[in-house]
Amino acid sequence: MAYEVTRRPGAFASGREGRHLLVGIAAALIALFASLGVVLWSSALWVSLLLLIVAVPLLKHARQRERAADRWGKGWRAEARVGAVIESLRPDGFVAMHDIVPHGRGNVDHLVRGPNGVFLIETKHRRYLDPDLGKVKRQAARLHDELGSWVTPAIALATRRRVPFKHAGVWVIDVDHLADWLRSQRGTPCDFERFARLADRL
Repeated sequence: MAYEVTRRPGAFASGREGRHLLVGIAAALIALFASLGVVLWSSALWVSLLLLIVAVPLLKHARQRERAADRWGKGWRAEARVGAVIESLRPDGFVAMHDIVPHGRGNVDHLVRGPNGVFLIETKHRRYLDPDLGKVKRQAARLHDELGSWVTPAIALATRRRVPFKHAGVWVIDVDHLADWLRSQRGTPCDFERFARLADRL
């Protein structure tokens, strides 16, 4: 199935946020009904204890799901913000695929082809960890093999200001510097037909 050109940045993360919210709400509602049962059946000690045994872990699970939904929500909003900056560069000859999964091997937030090279951009809300650097480099290497062109790995920070710098071979840029950084790069553009064929194979 070919890449959907209408796919929005952050679609994967947005879907995960929604699933966590639904499961969390369901768990909280069941816990609420169990808690009401404790009140209604307070005269039957064993029933109250049984309902408490059900309610407490469900409330804990609901809270975990709420935190997970919050993380995914921050993630998709960050991806949407970075994606908007990338899309604003179309008049300068940049085209992008957002939220792609090349052959089921991990989500790529943004793959950008410009007149000055190809860039793989992983989005983070505020900070990144060392494993993120390795992930981005591996994905860029695999896409290099697919495209036959160098793919520059980068991490974009959506809510933290940092002057662009390199960390372990990966560029780290904040969203406010991203457009200027992309324009300033000096690389070899990837053949557009090859880039389009990659989209068809995804």
